[in-house]
Amino acid sequence: MGKGRIIHPEAGLVSNLRHIEKLKAAQKFIVQARHLLDNTVSVEFIAQDLKDAVRVLDEMLGLEFSEDLLDRIFNEFCIGK
Repeated sequence: MGKGRIIHPEAGLVSNLRHIEKLKAAQKFIVQARHLLDNTVSVEFIAQDLKDAVRVLDEMLGLEFSEDLLDRIFNEFCIGK
């Protein structure tokens, strides 16, 4: 098993800058959650980091929209004009 690590990194290529930023943000939350878990911190704090990681991934996948993303779409693609 990969134990949470990417076994074949070449299989997961991401070229969109926004996606790269979201993946890095999600990774930060996951690393932080793991650190808290290793230091036996309360599960509420660990759960919050994991929720934040899922939220960022949802934003990347278009399952949740932030105001910043909607503003960016309207500004960059002139939707509704």
